[in-house]
Amino acid sequence: MITTFSTKTDSSCVIDGKNYSCLPLLMTSNEILEVQSDYLRELRVNRGLSPATVREISKYLRTHVHIMDSYGLSWEQTSETALRIWRNEQAGDNPSNSRRGYLNQQLIAIYRFLIWAEQKGIIQGVVGPLSPSKNTTYLLPVEITRWHKDGTSAIFKFPLLYRTVGESDRRNATASEVDELFVALANEQNPYLAERNSLIGRFAENTLMRRHELSELTISQLPSLEESKIARNDGNELTIHLHITKGMKARETVVDPQLVIDTWAFIKVNRANMLKCKNLPEHPNLPIFLSWRTGKKIHPDALTNLFSLKQKQAGIKRASLHNLRSKGATDRVESLINMYHINGTPQPDGETLLLQARELLGHASVETTRKYIRRENKRRLDHKRTEHKEITNHQEILKNVVVSAEQKEAFGLVKSHKVGDVVKLTKTQLTENETLAKDL
Repeated sequence: MITTFSTKTDSSCVIDGKNYSCLPLLMTSNEILEVQSDYLRELRVNRGLSPATVREISKYLRTHVHIMDSYGLSWEQTSETALRIWRNEQAGDNPSNSRRGYLNQQLIAIYRFLIWAEQKGIIQGVVGPLSPSKNTTYLLPVEITRWHKDGTSAIFKFPLLYRTVGESDRRNATASEVDELFVALANEQNPYLAERNSLIGRFAENTLMRRHELSELTISQLPSLEESKIARNDGNELTIHLHITKGMKARETVVDPQLVIDTWAFIKVNRANMLKCKNLPEHPNLPIFLSWRTGKKIHPDALTNLFSLKQKQAGIKRASLHNLRSKGATDRVESLINMYHINGTPQPDGETLLLQARELLGHASVETTRKYIRRENKRRLDHKRTEHKEITNHQEILKNVVVSAEQKEAFGLVKSHKVGDVVKLTKTQLTENETLAKDL
């Protein structure tokens, strides 16, 4: 069984006069996987993909090597049958939409790499050249545009991809699930870990910071304690300037002053005790959230593993670190729309609202923001439908109650042989029922 691992370049790696440290290098125990490493370098240097994206793709390429090796094949001998068996094993009996989407993402990355390798002449006949006559390849690529010799394009769907329909079934954590998660996060004998874990969860939900942004957050980026207390007393929010973000683009995010105050308390007590215990110096550029084991910044993957473990301990499924960010984003969009209703001002058109929400959430693409707007509008529509249904049911109940009272009185008149009064009562009461129903 082949063993692969990933290392990265250091600060001495300079390409075209620009420093490219942290470029992933894929290796086995015997050699460097040169083709995969060259592809990753091209993604970072020539195509400008972010380091986080390139690292994620490197994981998929390692998976690809392992899949083929398990069938006694090299990656150059990629087999659709092997990929299909691996996909089915990973998916299980009834994969969720999000699980199907994640597997699709891995398969797409693998096939884009294979197409690149074939275009470079490194492999032949694995993906195969596009045949204008049959519009097929040896192994169909995944939602990728291929070009005919006459310049026309053709887009194909890879048969190994799962079909994902409609909205993702990844739902936000409920309030009770969030509470249970925070109880699990704080369930540590070590006071440093208990407070650190809770603060990381609060930052994810309140500021919408991603895992690598949380791991890189330093003391120098925090507003001062005095500034935070003034903002809390005035009912204002504060701003944090982020430098290490998705796509390496600087952005700002708002933060609750009370969260900043609590973070300063953590820095001055539990975190300071941890540094003293580890005999480590403090400085402004040291990350706030440190690993207890190493005393260095906590790795983004460690954050993912931490929240996965705490989810299992709490017995919940929808309160991952990403779900906390998603819940916080939904809450912000809800507050934005509520602001217009509370102030009595007309809600702007769809695109204007979308741009406002994108700025609020810090998304690079409006398409990422659009799903939150759509989800909030659907929630409001469902709420209105529920209210209407409850009112309609209430009308029916009242109508039945009134009719029952009428029947009781009519029955009393029949027993006393006043049949004419029964007819008169029934007509009068039915008229009143109709009037009541209209009023409701």
